[in-house]
Amino acid sequence: MQECVPENLDLKRQILKQIDRILDPENTETVIASSTSSQLPSALSEGMHHASQIIVAHPVLNLKLDIARLIYHCTHLAYI
Repeated sequence: MQECVPENLDLKRQILKQIDRILDPENTETVIASSTSSQLPSALSEGMHHASQIIVAHPVLNLKLDIARLIYHCTHLAYI
């Protein structure tokens, strides 16, 4: 699942908490993504049951490459 609301931390947390509530507590496989260029997953997932499943998936504009930046568990960064 991915949230793509404006860059407003409170709004993003509100939407992500709604997603967190509708997921089965036993669900450990669903990836919850946020399209943000300024927030870390730890800031977005505070107090959430599925906090370890939250990543940042932000498109990166590059004239030569179509890539996306993925940040997960606050310390890992990957480009795909």
